[in-house]
Amino acid sequence: VGGLDDILKQIKRRIWTPLAAPPQLLKELGIQPTRGLLLYGKPGCGKTLLASTLGSMLSPFRPITVVNGPEIMDKFVGSSEKNLRELFDNPPDIYDKFKQNCTDAGMVDAMNRAAIHVIVMDEFDAVARSRGGNDGKGGQGDSGVARDSVVNQLLAKMDGVQPLAVPTLVIGLTNKRSLIEPALLRPGRFEVQIEIPLPNSIEQRISILMVHTKHMFAAGRL
Repeated sequence: VGGLDDILKQIKRRIWTPLAAPPQLLKELGIQPTRGLLLYGKPGCGKTLLASTLGSMLSPFRPITVVNGPEIMDKFVGSSEKNLRELFDNPPDIYDKFKQNCTDAGMVDAMNRAAIHVIVMDEFDAVARSRGGNDGKGGQGDSGVARDSVVNQLLAKMDGVQPLAVPTLVIGLTNKRSLIEPALLRPGRFEVQIEIPLPNSIEQRISILMVHTKHMFAAGRL
């Protein structure tokens, strides 16, 4: 990821360091690992690429889950909430290479339960929109009620009211932070919110260009 060095340092300090610390140390210090990260900014600023890169860095043992917010929403009552629950309740297994390198079934099971699951939600505002919005006719309408129910389900998962199968970090991506339900932005939920700016300096643009042309340099084409 080019041109985002300061952003990466901030994420490492606020997200990666607590996740990498021993659980017992965090417990003694009264620190909870971050459960949610919100990346926001204008289209084309690199949010999706950054989130995917972060997911792979933070979750080396388990595949990350990438989903678009609108894909979760369903026209049938209760289906959207079910789709959301399944994201949290059915994390992918750890990579086969780790299973094959370990002959102890108990160790594999422990690794599977301990490995973090990273969920990347693009167009996050589709599932996390402020509750109580109207339907354009002066009332909330069925669609508004359904959206509120999805937000409530997400809050329950983020708060730990409904226990998670494995440690989970949700990375939400949006172009419109103002649309996000305020309750989701409180501590313990998506408390880490980072704006991803468009590259506005020569150094940032050169950094991005170098990332995209490094294979050409390696092949002797530049």
